[in-house]
Amino acid sequence: MIFALLLLVALGLAAAIVPAVLVGFGYVVASRRLPLWARSVLLPVFAVASALLWPCLAGSGNYWWPAAVVLSAGTMCATGLVLLLHEAQGRHRPRHHAGWPGAYPSAGPVG
Repeated sequence: MIFALLLLVALGLAAAIVPAVLVGFGYVVASRRLPLWARSVLLPVFAVASALLWPCLAGSGNYWWPAAVVLSAGTMCATGLVLLLHEAQGRHRPRHHAGWPGAYPSAGPVG
């Protein structure tokens, strides 16, 4: 009996987390033309707005919908934030690696 309960809890968590991860990833991919500050501001707004669809799906009489809303919004914000930070770090990386001193031979005569 306990295994059935654990299985249902795992399925419920997966049903709340997987769509939030996919929507967060889709938001970051779809909003590439916006500046980074606008994307960072709109991410939590979009996360909460999309997470508030859970009361419609679960029914407002279900007492688990607040947990689903918080879990979904938190997961989407975390996913979007990680992807935005990864993209921001990629913009500031040097394109050419500076080698160690003496890594490249000088153009002088070989002795």
